Amino acid sequence: MKKILVVILSLALTACGQTTTAADTTEAVNVEEQVEQLEPYEPDGSYNHPFFLEPREFPGTIEGLEYVKENCHFCYDATYYTDTDHEYIFSRFGNCLDIETANFSSKPVVLEGSHFIVIESIGEVWYINTDRKWASFNYTKHSYAETPKISVSEVYADSVEGFEVEELYFNHAKAKDHRIAVATYDGTLMCYDNGELCLRRYNTIVDQFNLPFPIKELKNEDRYYGISTGCSFIQYSAVLENNTVLTIRVENSELHIHVAHNGTMDEEVRLLVCTEENKISYIMTNNDSVFFYINDELHVSNGEWDVLVDDLPWSKVRTGNIYGPGKDAGVLGRFLSQIEGPDDYDLEEELENTGITY
Repeated sequence: MKKILVVILSLALTACGQTTTAADTTEAVNVEEQVEQLEPYEPDGSYNHPFFLEPREFPGTIEGLEYVKENCHFCYDATYYTDTDHEYIFSRFGNCLDIETANFSSKPVVLEGSHFIVIESIGEVWYINTDRKWASFNYTKHSYAETPKISVSEVYADSVEGFEVEELYFNHAKAKDHRIAVATYDGTLMCYDNGELCLRRYNTIVDQFNLPFPIKELKNEDRYYGISTGCSFIQYSAVLENNTVLTIRVENSELHIHVAHNGTMDEEVRLLVCTEENKISYIMTNNDSVFFYINDELHVSNGEWDVLVDDLPWSKVRTGNIYGPGKDAGVLGRFLSQIEGPDDYDLEEELENTGITY
């Protein structure tokens, strides 16, 4: 029978001699600080931004689309880029891309959608719009004083009849009539219907996995876009109808399934999510870990280690540039409530002021 840890995980792992490497994460970007870094130019004439855009030619066939990698990446808040001529700045958010001139002389253009591809050689952005169709926008010919003129392609991006596609950017969704579809990356859609979990790319099934029970709820846990390595993935946690908890990783056009908790029908299992009600602003998990409730008792587990979160002490937790009171389960993960106080705040007082309930 699985042993429930009731001590701080880091001490337990040390005692057992187990070491685990935490997943590589990208720190959140502070928008105001980043804007200050963008102006003026650096001595070499470039902007101080995290990644460079690479010119690429957009393929003209449906078959070629699957080889396109989106080259305007983001993490959490926003990431800034400039084109090679330093005339335009691209600000990437969860569900849109803002384009503005480098001198900030006019309002930015907002393109709503996902999977943005910037082609500097012809001054265009290609992306999947909110109707799940490929669309293009020429940012060099736009006056930035008018409503954007968008060209819409005839190529539908994973439009599957009967599915309402969810765009999960660290969000949470529940299945409707035992069916759910979420946009992943590189124009790929993950769908569950009638026992099968499928990866679809431009209406072609590229991988599938048979699940024993329908998906009840799904949450985005982590995403990583490796510009230098070329390795990208997106990971979800899911609860099945029989209360089994899974992680589902989409990587290299493949589905990777891991069981974090073997559920039973007499349990009530649900995922921990960030809400205004529970005062949690950030949840981080490592590898195949998941925070979830069993009959209203919060656990964090990767299938091998299972920790009762109530038995962990409240502490000062930092993840990236987010800092606040929270619970730290070491290599499994942590969650916290963001505060605006100084780094040396009083923990007990802040817990009382924050009112975390989780």
